Amino acid sequence: MKRIGWIALAAALAAHAAQGKELKAGDVLAAGEGALITSVTCGPPVLSLQIYEVGTPSGGLFGPFKFAGVLPCRPGLWTARLKAGRYYIGLLGGMNFTHTIAEDKAPQFTIEAGKLNYIGDVYAGNVTMAPGLDEPTRMRTLGRLLTVLNREPQARDALQAARPDLAQAHTFIADRDLPPPVAVGGTDTPAPGEVQGLLRLSPDRWVRDSTGAVRVCPRFVPLPQGVKRQSGEPLRCDGDFVAPEAFVAAEWGPSTRLRATEAPEGEDGPLVIAFTAPSATGDKKATVRRQLSVTAGHWAATPRGVRVCYDRQTHDAVARTHDGGCLQEDVTTRDYLDIKVGGGARFVGSTTGADHGHRLLIDYDIDVWKDAASSDDAPPSAP
Repeated sequence: MKRIGWIALAAALAAHAAQGKELKAGDVLAAGEGALITSVTCGPPVLSLQIYEVGTPSGGLFGPFKFAGVLPCRPGLWTARLKAGRYYIGLLGGMNFTHTIAEDKAPQFTIEAGKLNYIGDVYAGNVTMAPGLDEPTRMRTLGRLLTVLNREPQARDALQAARPDLAQAHTFIADRDLPPPVAVGGTDTPAPGEVQGLLRLSPDRWVRDSTGAVRVCPRFVPLPQGVKRQSGEPLRCDGDFVAPEAFVAAEWGPSTRLRATEAPEGEDGPLVIAFTAPSATGDKKATVRRQLSVTAGHWAATPRGVRVCYDRQTHDAVARTHDGGCLQEDVTTRDYLDIKVGGGARFVGSTTGADHGHRLLIDYDIDVWKDAASSDDAPPSAP
């Protein structure tokens, strides 16, 4: 770049540096300026955020240098001066980390001249373990790189306490694009011998029933070994969708407690589940022996071993052709066991014969919660 170009760039950066600076005690807003009010909480890998005027791209070679201001990652209220206009959070930065956000996908806000413009509380990076963070906030930010929450009542109180000079001199307004305010919740402390967990489920893992209640898919139907999922092929739930309480109890034991769920309106976002489970679960499970039955005519002994004719659409074994062929997926007994029961099932062996009605019986061992073991379950024996 020619010397004149570098001089122009330096001049532009100097002009931007004058904007977005912290508004300290004694500072006065100039004509055409407003005050930005926010709180910024960061976690790895984010160390700072940059804001841009709408119409100024944050990407490209010079995008990172065209920022209008910086939001530092530090506790407490942050106040900065900006000229009136429309802005967006366009870049997250850290040690060996830069993430640009396109204007149309970024949180945007407006600065009005002479006003205290609250743009929301900003959370960037992995803030799940940030000290002092309440549980509802942890749930709303889990798995997200950038989240903006409306905590207007708390922001007003914090401004009055930290900067009464500003609160008395200017009108406080909340940005019109903010969602409704969310309350600050408490933090549930686990009892001795318990641990807390947060689980984020993808949108295809949960639904709302006819009453609007959340239901969770316990397990997706796995594909047979070696079979790849086709583009656009939906994942199918293995069985019925269940209540979140039943889901966490099946995963972590009957004594597991569901604390809360955080679900977006509709079904177009992730579901976050908060639960409390026993910290030691190894001695609370028992190994039992069970059988999986395959109807006669749905399996065959082939030169490659015993095979089951499996239909991916119905998620079940189907009848073979009159000559013993399979028009669907011809899978091994181990694959069929994994598909029907899951990875926790350990194959023991299989038996066939007329005394079983020509059925195929697949024996397997599985670990179950002691409280959930059936009276029909038998202890494992030597194969």
